[in-house]
Amino acid sequence: MSVIIYRELSPEIPVEVQEWLDARGQLLEVVDKKGKSHFIIENDVPRDIEVTEAIVGNDTQPGLTIGFGVYTDEGERVGMYATVQNAEAAAEKARVVSVESDKGMEWDSVEGSVE
Repeated sequence: MSVIIYRELSPEIPVEVQEWLDARGQLLEVVDKKGKSHFIIENDVPRDIEVTEAIVGNDTQPGLTIGFGVYTDEGERVGMYATVQNAEAAAEKARVVSVESDKGMEWDSVEGSVE
């Protein structure tokens, strides 16, 4: 099983940004094992400047990005990082194993993560 890094967005995505991403097939919604939705996009995809600024922010307002998730190729988030560099470092060292969480649910984790 391999891992993929996605930029995770706040669930409060403005309608015009959501429509722009949806129209291009760039906005993905994954639902975790608790039933919570997460909105993710590929990180290194060219976008209009207005959409990019909404995602990453600018000098006057923060962006929609809440972090960088490491996901299995089956769409399960196995790690969340504040920076893409930390997510890349974790993904580089990753070996995905199935573990039991303290809440009694099955989750995958990334061994060697740098969180």
